[in-house]
This record gives sequence, C-alpha cells and structure tokens, in this order.
Amino acid sequence: MTLLLVGALAFALFFASDCAQLRRCPGTVLFSLGGVLLCGATLPLLFSVKRDLFAILCAAAALGFLALLLYTLFFALPKNAYTDGRPALVDRGVYALCRHPGVLWLGGFYLCLWGVCRTQDALIAFLWFTLLDVAYAAWQDRFVFSRTIAGYSAYRARIPFLLPTVRSIRLSIRRPDDREV
Repeated sequence: MTLLLVGALAFALFFASDCAQLRRCPGTVLFSLGGVLLCGATLPLLFSVKRDLFAILCAAAALGFLALLLYTLFFALPKNAYTDGRPALVDRGVYALCRHPGVLWLGGFYLCLWGVCRTQDALIAFLWFTLLDVAYAAWQDRFVFSRTIAGYSAYRARIPFLLPTVRSIRLSIRRPDDREV
C-alpha cells in the first residue's frame, strides 16, 4: 500500500511540475523528484521476480518498454524543441503515433513487470500507475499543452490521444523526405 501512495505522490509531483510550467516557473526539479519517487515505488516489486522462461521474456519486453519511455521523454524531442523557453510542437516519430506515447510505454512496462513478478502488488501497481498516467495525460492534453504549445489544437485534431491508428502509425514512420510510408 505504501508503494502505491509513493507512486501517487510521484504523479502529484508531475502535475505540480506542469502547474509550475503554466505559471512560467521552472518545474524540472519537481518532475525529476517525481521520477525518483516512481522508481522508488517500483524497485521493491523486483524482490519477487520469477525465474522461468515467461518471466525472462516479460523482463526483456519490460526493458524494451522502459527504453521506449526514456527515449520518448528525453531523446525524441529535437534540439530545437524549445523556442524562447517555450516548447515547440513535435508531430513526428513517436509523437505522430499518438499524443501521449509515454502512457503506452509506461503501461507496457508495468504490465510486463507484472508478468515478471506475478504478484498482486505488481498487478495493482500496473493498474494504478497506468490509471494515474492516463489521468495525468488527459489533464496535460486538455489544460497544459493547449496553453503552452503553439498549434496544439490542430495537432489534437490530427493525432489520436492514446490508441494509435493505421494512419498515425504510418505518419510516425515517415521517410526523411517527409513522405508517409
């Protein structure tokens, strides 16, 4: 139960980070602290790891989802993603797939972590943290990004919220000459 509260506090810090951004205050410390707390809520789940083929396959998939999450949050944005301290719209790569691809990767990570551990705590963490992430993404989508990113309303009309479509998948794998695959 404590882990779930620590995880909820992590998402509260993510929320506070965005509130600071709306007030044009730096919020990176809050976001970073939230990330540390979410890691802290996750690590104890690893004490119940199974050691069979299914767990190994789930662990490999969990690492893949974690890599996608880290890439999406920290490396998918181009160097010019911020203009005059404000975020610019990015609608290529993973951000053409859906508006909040990190939710997919975080949910996939915790689902696979449950497959590695197969404990009730891991299942509840998967459900709770994914639900919190969906709520956080919905709040960002409705209240934060429309105020902080120019062109976000048009982006919302073109790109699905969470579940990729055939069209958005094709857009996400555009060729360098900007043509769809």
